[in-house]
Amino acid sequence: MYAACGERSYAVGAYLRDADKPGVLDKAIDVVGEARDDSLTSTLVDYLMGESDGVPKDANYLFRLHIALRDYDAAAKTTVLIARQEQEMGNYKMAHRQLYDAHRELTGEGRRPPPDLTESLMILHSYALVKLRVKRKDHTGAARLLRRVARSIDKFPAHVVPILTSTVIECQRADMKRSALEFATLLMQPEHRKQIAEAYKRKIETIVRKPDRTEAEAAASPCPMCDATGSEWDLVCDSCSGVIPYCVATGKRVRTGEWARCPECLFPCNAGDFVDVVAQEKACPMCSREVSLSAVHPLDDPLATIGRGSKVMNEANGVHGMNEE
Repeated sequence: MYAACGERSYAVGAYLRDADKPGVLDKAIDVVGEARDDSLTSTLVDYLMGESDGVPKDANYLFRLHIALRDYDAAAKTTVLIARQEQEMGNYKMAHRQLYDAHRELTGEGRRPPPDLTESLMILHSYALVKLRVKRKDHTGAARLLRRVARSIDKFPAHVVPILTSTVIECQRADMKRSALEFATLLMQPEHRKQIAEAYKRKIETIVRKPDRTEAEAAASPCPMCDATGSEWDLVCDSCSGVIPYCVATGKRVRTGEWARCPECLFPCNAGDFVDVVAQEKACPMCSREVSLSAVHPLDDPLATIGRGSKVMNEANGVHGMNEE
């Protein structure tokens, strides 16, 4: 009632006194967002940070507050920080969901998610896809995804050795011997060697002692912007420097003529690969929502959905340096 009659300060105070009840903090955030009052904002931020009672609140409330205040830069920084903390603890699904939700929130507000958010989401989604590719006995796909993840292994401090071990094993299965050697050598470093599972230790040691630097080449795919040919796993075009969107079903670059979008979350995909995965998994790998397969079809003008040209693509995707070599 205080909020309804414009007494926002009293309204916020009343909400914070009852903040342990479901939905009450969200109402306080709505009031502060409408008020755009520095004093009220400071009061709510202090409460969320635990300044008033010594108990920091769920950081997602701080993200929602920044969105309500239309401070999108602060909202993005907050969500990347939250996701990084979850990822460092090994909570990859929670980190993925945090970044995905923020991406959807920002794009829904007409804002372009910053590069560190989109790149973090891409790395986590690539890791999430590994299990799906192994389940489908696509060891080449699993190896390529794991190699992408392993190149950012510092972002997975809770599972460095297991991830590197899986990368070595899958690369061996996919005849990517040079890549297997690269990460097996990394595993042999003193800080990692003792943590290798006994079932794999001898095999990894053999890979390092008897190096094989042969490597199966990745299939080629043209850049959607300039048509220059490159690896289907490279997300940056070597010719035009444009950043190429990745398919949420496979992690590969989108292909001209196949480029579609999930009808639920609107993330890009290759129509055939997406339909194939959803037909078996019953949901989009990115948003986890059920999808009507009849609604998935190649876009008539996909570049129009994100803007044209490599500069726009770079800004839109924010995935930098994510090529295989």
